[in-house]
Amino acid sequence: MEAGDNPRSNVFYAEGFEIAALEMIDISLKSEKYEHSVDTLVYPICFNMRHSVELRLKKLWMDLCTLSKLRIEKLKAYRQEKLDKDPSLDKTKTLTFPDIKALQYHDINAIWMNISEYAPIIDERFTSLTNLLAEFIQDISEIDPTGQTFRYPADNESKTHLLDTPLISIPILKIRFKNLKNALVLLNELAEQIISEYYSCREYNAEKNEYITGTRISHTNKLSYFDIINITYSMSKYLNSAEPCHVAAKDDIKMRFNLSNKDYGKAVNIIHNDSILNNLLNKTNQLKFLNVEDLYRLFDIINSHAPLTELYTAASDQGSLIDWSSQGLLAIFDSETTQRKIDALSDLLTAFDDNKLAEIVSLYLLQKSDLYYANYMRLLKTNLQELKSFNGEIEEKKDYVNHYLEKTNLAQYIITSLYLFNFKGVVHDIVTNHGISSVKWYVRLTNGKHRTAYSEHASFLMNIASVENETANANAFIDKLKRK
Repeated sequence: MEAGDNPRSNVFYAEGFEIAALEMIDISLKSEKYEHSVDTLVYPICFNMRHSVELRLKKLWMDLCTLSKLRIEKLKAYRQEKLDKDPSLDKTKTLTFPDIKALQYHDINAIWMNISEYAPIIDERFTSLTNLLAEFIQDISEIDPTGQTFRYPADNESKTHLLDTPLISIPILKIRFKNLKNALVLLNELAEQIISEYYSCREYNAEKNEYITGTRISHTNKLSYFDIINITYSMSKYLNSAEPCHVAAKDDIKMRFNLSNKDYGKAVNIIHNDSILNNLLNKTNQLKFLNVEDLYRLFDIINSHAPLTELYTAASDQGSLIDWSSQGLLAIFDSETTQRKIDALSDLLTAFDDNKLAEIVSLYLLQKSDLYYANYMRLLKTNLQELKSFNGEIEEKKDYVNHYLEKTNLAQYIITSLYLFNFKGVVHDIVTNHGISSVKWYVRLTNGKHRTAYSEHASFLMNIASVENETANANAFIDKLKRK
């Protein structure tokens, strides 16, 4: 059991059955302990394989159930489309999202048929993997549709299992199962990432500490965040056109994504207002509360507390400006060091009101979060709520601000966030003025070696390509084995 006596997840169990299957394969191929080990172990091997797949598919369906509530408009439109195409369908039985009774049993085919139909409707990122897995799942469902074939020699009606099944090659089984497992793991990771994304990309109520149901910041009822990223990439190809890129790209994008003028307008509006996403379009953005003069002032204050040249050329990774060495502890009591800290803290509290202090902290914390603009807005609301909760208690406010002022990575993280918000000119001035333009993290930042709004997008495409390549190589190797 997990914490709180909750049952462990299907994935936890699936991993156990996968490991057991692969270990038994190695035993069957290498061990001299068991006579006819391949023939003896093939049944538990295949049972463990099949059961791990069933568990992973059930976990995926549960994730799709969660997503169905977040993509209800898309699913309603799909239901209506089905009814329009086939008038013979019973409206009362054609559900917006089906309730699979087979989840209580072991019918892999019933589960998979629904997954392969509804997953791509919920989010198109599922399409590549469901297409890739279709043949694998079909093979399993044909040989062992209900999980009984490899458990017992015959069914409930005394009909012998596997009479029409050719000999099972254990080496081929090993290659194919590793390939299948990797694809299913990626599918599970993708589902969890998409759930996190849809929950995060909503408006946040700081007072209730919850996301607001039915709201959207970086997607629409038709377009996912992934779609919006793809549209942004498409717009970027028109940056050097005579017209604004969103105007020049309009017809092409509408056709590619099957969008109405209204749909396209919503996408453009999201991209325009998303200061992280529109970096690719070189858009000039504004922060919610801080202006450019505030940013210069902020770094002057940070530098007065601890000179940035000393801090970053020393490549400190302590996490705090407090040096706990004996020499460092003596410096804490040095009057000049102490006064610099007091002055910097005082300057921050004088120069910036609660709104601006909340934004400074949010710029820092964004680098510890998923890079969604919605996350930035959540951080901004949460930090502002915390500052207001002090009700004028200056000591609490000082402690709050000082907590971040002591961070060695404060300037680095704020600069990185500003760079992602396309404040590149301001950032260049700041790092040049304070002599840190050659530090490693800034050079990496300007060379594009940092997380962006597009990082997960690129990672997803690479992972899909990797699994597709693995499948092609596995197929080629299996063809060689079959020819021997």
